[in-house]
Amino acid sequence: MKKKLKIVGSGSHCKVIIDCALSNGYKIECIIDINSIKKTNEKIFGIPVENKNTIKKIKKNDLVFLAIGDNKIRSYYFKILKLKLVKFINLISKNSFVSRHAILGDGILINNNCIINAGSKINNNCIINSGAIIEHDVKIGKNSHICPGVIIGGNTLIGQNCFIGLGSKIIDKIKIGSNTTLGSGSLVIKDIKSNQIFAGSPAKKIS
Repeated sequence: MKKKLKIVGSGSHCKVIIDCALSNGYKIECIIDINSIKKTNEKIFGIPVENKNTIKKIKKNDLVFLAIGDNKIRSYYFKILKLKLVKFINLISKNSFVSRHAILGDGILINNNCIINAGSKINNNCIINSGAIIEHDVKIGKNSHICPGVIIGGNTLIGQNCFIGLGSKIIDKIKIGSNTTLGSGSLVIKDIKSNQIFAGSPAKKIS
């Protein structure tokens, strides 16, 4: 019997989660729209979308995955549902490589064609998106989003709640503080402190 999964979040990111969940053998029980309290007849790929009130019905040990791209909102729902003692699964694409010597938290997406090398640690509630390369001994803090095509050099430390934009490259042994946003196509060759926005090649502070 296939394991039943509840998906929280019904935006465009949800479609990626559906694909990965189905390919990993889950049966998707429902998709929950976190922005609507009204009854909905919507379906995504034939799967019913239910309103926000359905979150109240989620029980201890239910299998859950958050299909929410925004780090702040995803973090909020992770905390709320963790109090309900749900089981956050990891979804790892069949096309990706994850070293047996990597450490993964809970509620992590590793999308198509990613590489997670030995000694790396990815904390709870992270998105590692299509084609990202996480080299050896990289540490990624909780609630972070590593966008498609990102390359992170070995022994790099990325804080929590970070957004690393499309196609960015980070050389080895870099430290990036928490709550950092890195613009698409950036090249990081120096450490970045917390709570800043950087962009460019090489990356420079813009906020």
